[in-house]
Amino acid sequence: MTVTPLGGNPASRAIFTGTALAFQSGDLLSDSGELTRRKLNVSLRNNTREVVGASGGFKVMFGAFSTGLNSDLRADTVVSTVVGSGASGSADGPALGASLSSPHSVLWDNRDNSIFFSGYNQSLRVSRNGFVSTLITSIGPVTSMVWRNGQPNDIIYAASLNTHKIYKLDLSTNTAILLAGTGTSGADDGPGATARFNLPYSVAQIPNTDSTNPDLLVSEGTTGKLRRLTWTGSSYNVSTLPFTNDAPRGMISLGNGKFAVSEAFIRKVSIFDLSGNKISIGDGNSGSDNGNGTQVSFFEPIGLLYDGKAIYVSESNGLIRQLTLQPSGNMLFAEAWQSSTIAGVDQGYGFADGPGDQAKFLGPVCMAMDTNGSILVADSGNSRIRKVTPDSGRFPIFNGDGGASSGVDSVRLANPTDFVPTDGGPTPYILENKTVQPSSSSELTPWSLIIPAGVKSFDFVVTIEAQTDSAAPPDAVFNAGPNPAPGSARAIVRTLTGATSAGYSNGNVSGALFASPGAFAYDAQGVLYVADSVNRSVRRITSSGTVSTIAGVVPGKSGVADGLGSVATFGSVNGIAVSASGSELYVTDGFNNRIRRIARVGDLDPAQPFNWKVSTIAGTGAADYANGPGWQSKFNKPWGIVLTSGGELLVSEAAGNRIRRLTPTAQDLSLSTSWTVSLVAGDDSSGTPTGATTDGSGNSARFGEPRGITLAASGELYVADFGNHLVRKMTSAGVVTTFAGNGIGYGDSDTGASALFSSPTDVAVDRAGYVYVADSGNYLIRRISPAGSVRTVAGFGVAGTADGPGNVARFSVMNGIELNSAGDVIVGDASRVRLVQRLISSSG
Repeated sequence: MTVTPLGGNPASRAIFTGTALAFQSGDLLSDSGELTRRKLNVSLRNNTREVVGASGGFKVMFGAFSTGLNSDLRADTVVSTVVGSGASGSADGPALGASLSSPHSVLWDNRDNSIFFSGYNQSLRVSRNGFVSTLITSIGPVTSMVWRNGQPNDIIYAASLNTHKIYKLDLSTNTAILLAGTGTSGADDGPGATARFNLPYSVAQIPNTDSTNPDLLVSEGTTGKLRRLTWTGSSYNVSTLPFTNDAPRGMISLGNGKFAVSEAFIRKVSIFDLSGNKISIGDGNSGSDNGNGTQVSFFEPIGLLYDGKAIYVSESNGLIRQLTLQPSGNMLFAEAWQSSTIAGVDQGYGFADGPGDQAKFLGPVCMAMDTNGSILVADSGNSRIRKVTPDSGRFPIFNGDGGASSGVDSVRLANPTDFVPTDGGPTPYILENKTVQPSSSSELTPWSLIIPAGVKSFDFVVTIEAQTDSAAPPDAVFNAGPNPAPGSARAIVRTLTGATSAGYSNGNVSGALFASPGAFAYDAQGVLYVADSVNRSVRRITSSGTVSTIAGVVPGKSGVADGLGSVATFGSVNGIAVSASGSELYVTDGFNNRIRRIARVGDLDPAQPFNWKVSTIAGTGAADYANGPGWQSKFNKPWGIVLTSGGELLVSEAAGNRIRRLTPTAQDLSLSTSWTVSLVAGDDSSGTPTGATTDGSGNSARFGEPRGITLAASGELYVADFGNHLVRKMTSAGVVTTFAGNGIGYGDSDTGASALFSSPTDVAVDRAGYVYVADSGNYLIRRISPAGSVRTVAGFGVAGTADGPGNVARFSVMNGIELNSAGDVIVGDASRVRLVQRLISSSG
């Protein structure tokens, strides 16, 4: 269980896990007289020295429910033989009299209800209208076949195992065209005619590539390598992906750029994408236990099939398994999958047709689904093609329901207060307005649950969010490099708002959508303002979790119009600053080379854009350099912006390679005549100056595309020098030094001068003087101590979207970074706003 603060202005914030807290509960009781509704009375035991819920109570957040359904569905299926006499050979003839030789691959053709298969007879054969014939010979032992574009047509792609070749099989001419492979084992990339493979076991089509000659993905069964075949216009070129799988056997496309692979020797089914993001289903133990994706055990998974609703797995112990996604589950979360057994006798090697719990297989491998929703299985050891048919309906089947087309609903919370966003979807929570003292327990609280009929058991993880007063900021670890390495397991990353897909919508944070939130600023009331750069909007998030747009209400509309927030437009919104009262904001409009002011009109509802007024206070729009009155000044791609305690603005210019100061000179701050612009540090030449790394004062200092900036309580300005891969520090007098970094790369260090960064986009500083860096090229959050030592806080070092502990979570496109009053790190990552907090796992 975990504990984090709700909000307000605590001294700091943390997450507690492990022995820090505990729950005590009674039995499930009837609730409200409803048949499926039950009540669980629960109290919270506080084992820490902190007061939980001292300010604002605490949230009880409910993770995904893992529902234990009837996982043995074999009594609801029947197994029959559709092709093969059982004799090993290559004799054609009537389907049940034909002889097969260790069939490994099978496809269904719904155009004429025919079955294509191949294996160790080294031929492509078909069973059509009850008769088997041979179509193509001399193609080696084909262990995997896939239709072009996923639908039956005249083209099949095939992996020939022992010949180390990839073929295109043309059914219109019954010919085999060699796409890649010389016929000898090897690892050579390059043109298909010279490339070499080492036992290519599976082939899958890569979506969204050429429809006539699509890119293919090949998995090598021994090396675990993934090889990509890319069409060049006249032939295929072979390349090797930079990651491997463990003894992969079956591999299939799941759509949306994701693939599933059976990793036989580690007994897992894994889902991955071409960027290397990967999750695994299975506990790694040898067995046949069912459960959710973290609990299921496999003996040796081999063949895979996906019908858009479930993944089907054949195993060498003679079982056929079904993996279904729980309602509203995210396929990239192992615990969201539920396994069941649909046919076969565990290690009952042999041959028997009949009911699914009595049927026997001997080496089932590849599978296909026919028009009626039955599963065809290449039963290699029995030299037959078998069919698994549900008693009624079609696969997938659930809970012994005889083939229903939809699953039993998962257990769910019936009395949530609201929802918070996570990368697995909205998470419900109950708000408890109570306080739990150290070494004490709370009074009983009812949790009301909907438990559908047929559920045998269920489990779930609860997270407690509450305020604390003395915990430290997120932890960090030392990694020497040179390769990017994961952050700390004692940090935790979660989604605050937004989704993995860009969009635009307001409302509760659990459903709001953003498109590249690039900069953030908090006012004194804890309201977060967001520069939503691709939407060209300025968004507002209250401490209670309500998102609204205060300016730029037409998402993506480009312009330079001033006026009410409901009509104003921006070219881009790169940086944002806000006054303590939250009544005035300043943003950098980098595309229009202007500085814009957004002021609240009177004391009207701040959630409404027509209660805000946008004005241009500096910049003519020309991409150039000029100081003086705001209306005469010129900027070149202004990016970061901060508001000083004295009311001045400091602005970084990404293309101008300098830092500018805007000083108010009159009372009406909405006018460009009320501001004077001057140079603080950097290049003072016109046009687009060349970047450099020179330290120094004023116009002798140089930057290389300075982006995000942050102002410390001491008055020093920290700069994310994006193009130079440095973090710079500037005094109020304009003296610039390099605070950390020594060129592009990765590496932590006890001295900033030896550390390496890659394209830092933004920086933020806490009250203790620690500087946090969005190290975008390394996909990591880094931290620099006041003394200059550099550490890694969170991220995996490769692109991805996963939430979780700091050494597991991944970032993809990090733009902005900010700190709130509790020391939480706010990160703008692609189309989400992420939150990084500290994790404490003991009760001390």
